Amino acid sequence: MTKLASGKDAKLMNLQVLIAVAGSPSLLDAQLRAISRCFPANTEVFVVDDSRARRHSSNDFQKRLSQQIKEVAHRGHATYLRMPQHLHLLRRKQFPKTQRPLSRSASVRTADSVQYGLGHVDQSRPIIMLDSDMLPISTFDPMTYFQDAPVWYLPQARTVNGADVVYPWPGIFFKNEMHPDVIGRMNWDCDIVDGVALDTGGAMHTWLKQSGSMAREIVGLHSGRWKWRVDAPDLPRALHEFLDFDAETNNGTQFCELFLGSFLHMRAGSNWNGQATSIYELRRSLFIQGINQL
Repeated sequence: MTKLASGKDAKLMNLQVLIAVAGSPSLLDAQLRAISRCFPANTEVFVVDDSRARRHSSNDFQKRLSQQIKEVAHRGHATYLRMPQHLHLLRRKQFPKTQRPLSRSASVRTADSVQYGLGHVDQSRPIIMLDSDMLPISTFDPMTYFQDAPVWYLPQARTVNGADVVYPWPGIFFKNEMHPDVIGRMNWDCDIVDGVALDTGGAMHTWLKQSGSMAREIVGLHSGRWKWRVDAPDLPRALHEFLDFDAETNNGTQFCELFLGSFLHMRAGSNWNGQATSIYELRRSLFIQGINQL
C-alpha cells in the first residue's frame, strides 16, 4: 500500500507493515482499509500469503484462496508475496540452526511466513508486524513511540527450569531500523529451550535480551480480563455490536484484545480455538462490519 509523501514526513516515516495471512480475504480487505485510514500516508504494506491449497480450518475449508488474497492485496495497493510452500518442509533454508526442521504446526508455519516476509522488506526502514486480525481503529503515529524507544514488543513467556524465557509475539511488533543502536538480523523461529517448545518468535529471546533498555513492552487489555463498557467505554460506536457479541460468547468478558488503545485484535481470526462455525462467522462478520464503518 504505497502512497506518495514528500519532504520531512517522507524521510521520517517511510514505514513498512508486514502481515502474514492464512485465509479470510474479507478480513484482509478490512485490515488494509483500516491501515490506509489510520497509518501515515507513505506506509507500504507487505502481505505474505500462506493459505493452504487444500481445505483446512485456517482457510474456512475452501480450496485455493490464494487468488482471492492476491486480488485483495493488489486492490489495497499492498505488495503481495506468496509463501513458497516447500520452505515449510525445508526449514533450514531460512533457519540453518533450527531445532524443529520438520514441524508443521501453526506456530512454525507462522514463523516461516514472517521470516520470509522480512527477507523482502527494506531493513534500513521502520517495520511494524501485525497479526492478520490485528487492526488499527484510530490514527496511529509510530514516531510517537519510536521517539521513546526503537523496539516495542508484546511479551510471551514460557517457564523453563523455574525461570521465565521471554520473547516477542509477532502479532504486534515495532522496530525502527533507522535507529543507530538497533540490533541486526531477527530470527522468528520457534525455539526449544531445555526441552520446552516456544511459539513463533521463541528464537528471539536472545535478541530481546541483547536489546536491553532499547525495547519497551506494549501494553493493553488482554483476552478474558476486560469488559469494554467498563474498561474502554469510549471505543467507537461502530464496534459496539461486535464487542457485545464478543463478550456474550466469552462468559461476559472480551475475548478480543485492545493494545495501545489503537489496535483491536479480533483474536482467533482463523478459528484456531474451534468455535462453532455459525458463532465464529457471525463474530468475524460483526468485526469486519464494525471496522469498515469506522
